[in-house]
Amino acid sequence: MLKAALRSPPASRSPILSRSLTFFASERIASGLPHHFNLNKYLCIKDQRTIKNDNKTITYNKRLYQLEHVHSKKVHIEERINGPLLIINKGTALKNQEIT
Repeated sequence: MLKAALRSPPASRSPILSRSLTFFASERIASGLPHHFNLNKYLCIKDQRTIKNDNKTITYNKRLYQLEHVHSKKVHIEERINGPLLIINKGTALKNQEIT
């Protein structure tokens, strides 16, 4: 069943199944990785967004986020398994606040 679930397209998987499969994979893989290796950085949902014309906001999952100290037009978003949403610009996580 696990192999069949992994072969199915991501859109057809439920979020709960995807998260449980990711957790299962992370537990199995983590035992053979170096201690300093951050597996959460690779087992997450990644996306890219363009900053709106006000130079401080983006939308993600029907929510509006206000960013601080951003000087570029695009940012990367990482939705981590354990919950946090990271908005990254040039390798640095930006401070952000959900507005709506």
